[in-house]
Amino acid sequence: KADIFKQTLLALHQGLGKLDLNELMRKTIHGMHDGIGLNRVVFFMLTPHKDKLTSRYMVGSDNDPMFSRFEIELDTPHLFTRLMEKQVSLWMNDENRGKFWHLMPDATKALIKTNAFFAMSIFVHDKPMGLFYADRRSQDCQLDELAYKQFRQMCNFAAKGLANLAK
Repeated sequence: KADIFKQTLLALHQGLGKLDLNELMRKTIHGMHDGIGLNRVVFFMLTPHKDKLTSRYMVGSDNDPMFSRFEIELDTPHLFTRLMEKQVSLWMNDENRGKFWHLMPDATKALIKTNAFFAMSIFVHDKPMGLFYADRRSQDCQLDELAYKQFRQMCNFAAKGLANLAK
């Protein structure tokens, strides 16, 4: 896994300015899935009206048809509308669940069926573009500090790649 993670970071770094959107996102989500060991990884694109996040790139949801249609409405204030205010990351875990879980949309809670995940909003030239979401699906496979650090690294590389595409 460590090798896949390093190879993916290298590929993203070397691909800056060369990869198209699909290649960039596929490499990123597969790097998170295979290189970090995150079971489900989603990149949501912000819709043109900025009223919802729709899943655009996804890995790990093959056996869950509901999850593969994952959307997050942004019409009322909640955790994800806050994340879309600036590029920021969150690791929902035991320490901060009391502070953040009540801000989660009920539909999202019901869909993800886990109470631990990583999320990071992606901005390009100070404009919100989308959001990465990742989890390990089962409560038994705990997320950890190293995985969170690697998740943020990959998100940051993806954001750089997107900024290059938006020139």
